[in-house]
Amino acid sequence: MTEDRQAEELLIEVLNKGLLAYAPRLELHGTMTSLMKRFGAANQDTNQQWSIGTPNVDLFDGVCLQLFNLLAEGLPASRCKNDVCDKWFVRQRGRAKSGQHRTTGVTYCSTSCARSHTQRTRRQRVRAEERQAETASE
Repeated sequence: MTEDRQAEELLIEVLNKGLLAYAPRLELHGTMTSLMKRFGAANQDTNQQWSIGTPNVDLFDGVCLQLFNLLAEGLPASRCKNDVCDKWFVRQRGRAKSGQHRTTGVTYCSTSCARSHTQRTRRQRVRAEERQAETASE
């Protein structure tokens, strides 16, 4: 078996373990008589109830869910073009309205990274022009 195949199988195994907490389930708080009550049976015990199970998750489970969602969406990851940031991202933060996120043609992870990079390059360009003007006047 190749190393790539082993890595794929390990990823699948680890992700599936992390996603177990999110599997839908029904939980009983009490005894079976609450089920009987729900369907109109004679024994009416009011101290028991059914509920939809909510996930009891930890950080690992949350990271697995995030990774699963990224894989399911199939969107390409990009690296922020801001030299100081250099983070990986899928959607740009900070400009979306009503849940609309651009996923193509985006070069910065956030609007603040875009602004800071623009300002930095502008300052560098102005300094270079000033240096060029100084050397030309000498």
